Order: sequence, then C-alpha cells, then structure tokens
Amino acid sequence: MSLPCLFGFHRPSLSSIARRPLGLVGLCEGCGRPMNKPGDGKWALTDPLDKPIRS
Repeated sequence: MSLPCLFGFHRPSLSSIARRPLGLVGLCEGCGRPMNKPGDGKWALTDPLDKPIRS
C-alpha cells in the first residue's frame, strides 16, 4: 500500500478504468482496491467483489 492511500488519497489506474451503465469503475493505482465513479460524481472506494454477504 502506498503512503497516499494510507491517508485516503486514492486515485484510479488509467489502464484499469472501464465504463459501466451507472458510471466508471477501476482499481486504485496504489493499493488495488476497487473504485467507482457515478456519472457526475467523484471517485470513491467500493467494497471488494468477494466481500462476504452478511444476512
């Protein structure tokens, strides 16, 4: 994990960005965590795809 990620300054890797119906998705360049950007919003971290579902 990079130092900026430790302080919450994540940025998407340009090679990992993909367009989805509700916006853009990608991976953080420093730590590899998934990120999401709604149509007109800002980039934010999202839950990993393999996160266990709690019932």
